[in-house]
Amino acid sequence: FERAHTGDKSLYIEFRPNGGMIIGHKDANGDDITFTVEKGFKYEMGAWIYVEDLGNITGEANIRQYWNPGTNWGIGDNVTFTPSTPTGEWFYSSSIVQFATSGEVGYMIRGINTNTERLKFYMDDFTLYKLTSRP
Repeated sequence: FERAHTGDKSLYIEFRPNGGMIIGHKDANGDDITFTVEKGFKYEMGAWIYVEDLGNITGEANIRQYWNPGTNWGIGDNVTFTPSTPTGEWFYSSSIVQFATSGEVGYMIRGINTNTERLKFYMDDFTLYKLTSRP
């Protein structure tokens, strides 16, 4: 409840030093919350980020958004944290992705922090936009 990009809540993460994480999106019963995707289309998958404290960035620190089933572990970073990453303000970051099959998929966030200090940030307003080509 401390900080939200829109609405009343956001996801707060304290990413421990030399740590990794995978967060799933589940309902109150523990079931995956899913969304429908179509094979053959490109999508923009993104989120708004607010960095509270970068710590001392000397190594790798990033987050990526994934889906399951059909996870493509090779997609690029949604956010790569560097010493020049904005702090104290919201910024949007995204990747362009494609799904191998059509259907319902669940949502995950994967991250890594190889630095020696905690990384503290908020995420909000997760997005998935189907991209269409102009004729």
